[in-house]
Amino acid sequence: MKRFLCIIICVLAGTAFASIDQIASVKLQESSPAAFSFRILTIYYNKVQPPTDEALKYLHTTLEHYIRLYPDKDIMARSVFSLLGNERDEKPIQNPDGSSYIYYDATSKRITTENQRAEVETKITTKPGKNYAVKYEEKIYPRGRQGTLSVVFHSVPQENEIYRALVQELQKAVTGQNKKIETTAYAFTGNLNDSTNMKQIMGSEGVYIRVEWNPSDGKIIHKNLKNGHVREFGQITE
Repeated sequence: MKRFLCIIICVLAGTAFASIDQIASVKLQESSPAAFSFRILTIYYNKVQPPTDEALKYLHTTLEHYIRLYPDKDIMARSVFSLLGNERDEKPIQNPDGSSYIYYDATSKRITTENQRAEVETKITTKPGKNYAVKYEEKIYPRGRQGTLSVVFHSVPQENEIYRALVQELQKAVTGQNKKIETTAYAFTGNLNDSTNMKQIMGSEGVYIRVEWNPSDGKIIHKNLKNGHVREFGQITE
């Protein structure tokens, strides 16, 4: 049934691709929480990871099909490869500029990559730690500037050690900010210099490991987006 759905979309889009047998499913869903008011289009591959240019061509074609159906809806579109077919194994197929998704803006009628949509400034790159490397970036969105911290482990340690490293590096990044901004630290495995081989680390709760800080209350927290449960890891005061 899933393969049949993919074939229908290809026909409607007017394009056929050699990778059709590799596609597991094509899914369009509302964003969560719904307050973000955009739709998420995901193309899943689970047999063989296709060539990047072929996957991106199919992604654009499928997005254009849904734009014709929903021209007044913002749509975030991405392709992922998952050999095991679950979130823990997902690996995004990235755009040439390193973006993990493309975005259709219904107001401007433009399609841009994640990095084109947000002006990106690499502010700090810290020295590699014993078992990880760190990169800090600031992205400028229409609603304001946000900090993003990528902590990339060479091998996966115990979960409590991952959280300890994220909190430690988040504290360093926030301390170095001239103007305090919302900042989130993410945990990856792989190579910081090769984003195509970076993979987010899934925690025991079934969600990706991350911690975030908001200058409004100064708390460092991890929020489980599935059940809303919040864990606190201390506080950073300005």
